[in-house]
Formats: sequence, structure tokens, C-alpha cells
Amino acid sequence: MNPEIEKDLLEKYPQLFRQFEGFSCGNGWALIIDALCSLLNGDSCPSIKSIVEKYGIMRCEIEGASDLQMGYVKFAETMSRRTCEECGAPGATRGGEGYWLTTVCTKHAPVGSEIL
Repeated sequence: MNPEIEKDLLEKYPQLFRQFEGFSCGNGWALIIDALCSLLNGDSCPSIKSIVEKYGIMRCEIEGASDLQMGYVKFAETMSRRTCEECGAPGATRGGEGYWLTTVCTKHAPVGSEIL
């Protein structure tokens, strides 16, 4: 993720990122992450340890979340399956022989990859 976007999120939600280890995903998921943080931020604020891409899906490592807050996390992860990790446009998980799984739009799809 772009360092400026990371900095903005960390400054906007310092309570959530108090034990944060890092982002490892593209800029396209920034709006999903911001919306998730908006929902999680509050009196009983969990701690987000990391947000990464794994097998084409956003994964959040989080501690101290309620069942409701974990529902928000699962929803955000589900939205990442339909959102291009590079630009935020509608996307799909793609892969194929010799390709890593990635969720991207048609513009950012690796040549020869297939929608899974």
C-alpha cells in the first residue's frame, strides 16, 4: 500500500492500530479498510495487528473484537473478493497455472489468468 495512504489510516484511527505490524495489500482496498475502521472505532475498540492479502483476499489479524465487530471484519474480507486490489474497481479472483491468486479488475488482470 502507498505509504501516504497507510499514514492517513494510522493517523485517523490510532486506537485501532496501537499494536499494528503493517499493511501488505494494494491501494484498491483502502476504502474497504477505512470503512471497516470506521465501524470498529469506538469505546470498546479492538486492536488491529495486520492487514494483508492472502490467496487474493484481504485478511485482518485482530485482537479483542466482539462478535459484532468480527462480523464487520468478515464482511470487509468478503468485499475484498469483489474489489480490485490495485484500483478499487469491481474485480474477481483470478489465477491459473503459474499464477498467484489475486483479486483484480480486467485492466489489472495478469495476461493468461482466469477468473476462478
